[in-house]
Amino acid sequence: MSSPPSSLSTKPKSHHVVIFPFMSQGHTLPLLDLSKSLSTLNLTVTIITTPANALQIQRSICRYPNIHLRQIPFPPIQELPTPCENTNDLPSMSYLPQFFAATTELQEPFDQVLQDMKDSGSLPLCVISDFFLGFTLGTCRKFNVPRVVFHGMGVLSMVITKYFIMHASDHHIMNSGSQESVQLPGLTLPFSLTKVDIPEAFFHLSDPDNPMTQFFDELGESETNSWGVIVNSFAELENEQVGNLESFYKQEGAKAWCFGPLFLYHDDLDGEVESDETIKWLDEHEDGYVVYVSFGTQADVSNLQLDEIIHGLEMSNHPFIFVVRSKTWILPDGLEGKVKGKGLVAREWVNQRRILSHKAIGGFLSHCGWNSVLESISFRVPLLVCPMMAEQPLNARIVVDGFGIGLEIPRGGTISKVGDEIVAVGRGDICKGVNELMNSEQGMRAREKVKSLGEVAEQAVQKDGSSYKCLTEFIDALTKVAN
Repeated sequence: MSSPPSSLSTKPKSHHVVIFPFMSQGHTLPLLDLSKSLSTLNLTVTIITTPANALQIQRSICRYPNIHLRQIPFPPIQELPTPCENTNDLPSMSYLPQFFAATTELQEPFDQVLQDMKDSGSLPLCVISDFFLGFTLGTCRKFNVPRVVFHGMGVLSMVITKYFIMHASDHHIMNSGSQESVQLPGLTLPFSLTKVDIPEAFFHLSDPDNPMTQFFDELGESETNSWGVIVNSFAELENEQVGNLESFYKQEGAKAWCFGPLFLYHDDLDGEVESDETIKWLDEHEDGYVVYVSFGTQADVSNLQLDEIIHGLEMSNHPFIFVVRSKTWILPDGLEGKVKGKGLVAREWVNQRRILSHKAIGGFLSHCGWNSVLESISFRVPLLVCPMMAEQPLNARIVVDGFGIGLEIPRGGTISKVGDEIVAVGRGDICKGVNELMNSEQGMRAREKVKSLGEVAEQAVQKDGSSYKCLTEFIDALTKVAN
C-alpha cells in the first residue's frame, strides 16, 4: 500500500474542511478514508456525527490529530427504540423513509455548528456532505461555504442512475421486459443495459404519489446546485463518463473529482492482527484458494437464502469464510461436520480489507457494493457478484461486462418463497459460480484483469498519479474560492 502523500505539507493548518457523512456504514467508511487523506495533507477536518455513531468513528481516527468530531443530537424515530442513529440499527430497510425524515431535523444543529465556526473565525473551505443530507446546501449557502456532494457510488453507476431518472417516465422503458435492452437517450454504454439492472426503487420514484418521490427530487435539486461531487474512483477506471456526470451540475465550473480508492492513501487497515481469528484461520490455507463471502451490512438476506448459500459453498469444495449478519440463522442440520475445517462462519464484525489483502484469498462472493468493488480491485481479488439492493445490480453489470473483473451468479434462476423468506439463488448456482470463478478459463481472465487494474489503482494515489493530482487540484481550487 502506498505511503501518505506529503507534498502539500506547507498548507497552513488553518485550512479546514467539514465532512458530514450519512449515518450508514457503507457511506461513512469512505468519508473517514477521505478525512484521513486530507489530514495527511495537513488540513484540519471536522466530522459531523451523532452520539451513537461517535464512538466507532473516534476509534477509526484516533491516530489522526488533525481530525476532530463535532456531535449533534439525532431525533428519536417513532416506533423504533432509542438510540436509532444508524441504518444498521433499523430492524428492516422498510423503516428507511422514517430514518430519512429524521435526518432532515439535523439542519438546525448543523446551522449552529457553522455559526460557531464563523464566530470563531474558522469557517471551512467547504462542506463535503453525503447526497442523502441535501439540507446541508441551504446551510452552506447561508454561510457562503461551497457544498461538495458525496454519493458512495462510482461514476458510471451515478451517470446511469441520473439518466434513468431523467427518462423514467418514458413509456418504452417503464413497459419493457426485464431482459429487454434499455436505451437511455444520449448515453453510450460499454455494455447492454436491461431493466433488471436498474434498481427497483428508481421505478417507484417516477410515481408522483410515492411519498419518497418529493424527498428524492429535493435531494437531486440540492445536488445539482452544489459546487461539485467527490467520487471514490480513479480516472483510469471511469474517466470516459466523468463529462456526463458533470453535465448534471448547474454551478459554473462544477466538477466531478475522482481521487480514489480513498483508503489506499493511508496504510491503515485498523484492528489487531494477533487477535483476529479469521487471519489465523487464513494463515493455515493455501495461497489464492479461499473464497470470501459477504453481502454487506444492509441487505436483508433471509435465513432460507443463507441455508442455500452455505450448502452451495460446501458443495463447491473450496475453503471459505462466510460473514453472516443474521442473529437468528443457525447452521442447517447435517452441515456442521461437513463445514468444519473447510469453512469459517463469522458472526461478528470482520475487517474485510485485512481479509481481502490476505494471500490465501482467491475470490470474493459479494453483493457488489461499491466499497467492496474498490477493495477487490485494490487487493487484486476477482469477484463473483450476487447483487442484493440499491445500485448493486448496476455495479454487478459494470464489474462483469464493463471492467471484466468478475463473474455473475444468474439472478432469478431459482427464485422460491417459503413463508416470508425468499430464495433468489439456489445452492447449485452458488456451487457452479464459485467453481467457475476459481477454476475456469473465464475466471482466470477476470483474475488477470483485476490484477492489472489493482496495479493501476495503487499507482493512481501515488505522487503524480491521477487521483493524487486530482486531490491536490481540489484543495487548490477550494483555496482560490476562499481567497
